[in-house]
Amino acid sequence: MPSPREELRTLFNDLILADNEIYLITTFDAGGEELVSNTECDPSGTRPDAELKNKARDIAVSLTKLKDVQKVLADFGKESNRGKLEYAVFQLEKGILLAYFLENCTVAVVSSTKEGLGLMRRGIEKRIDRIKELM
Repeated sequence: MPSPREELRTLFNDLILADNEIYLITTFDAGGEELVSNTECDPSGTRPDAELKNKARDIAVSLTKLKDVQKVLADFGKESNRGKLEYAVFQLEKGILLAYFLENCTVAVVSSTKEGLGLMRRGIEKRIDRIKELM
């Protein structure tokens, strides 16, 4: 039976290969240590390079430090019956970054194009409960 880390890597690789605009999926703990990342190329054959993963790590670490924002949004969500912060979307000129804030880590999902937010979200949302279990 595969370890949780191996199962996550397989799940991430399956997402990358599903042609849903996802280029990179990586996870980081609060200190910025990479936990699990995809190893497969996206359908175009492009493999995320180490520099991009390092940049994703820097972003994930910065986002985990936004505890005040997360708390304020959690309070707002509770008081307004809108729920807690699940993820943030950062639209870039040539891509999209989704950041999911789990109990013990941040999951960063980077697109291969500036379009495709719906495809990315649908791909991740179908599997986010399993990702949470494995983390």
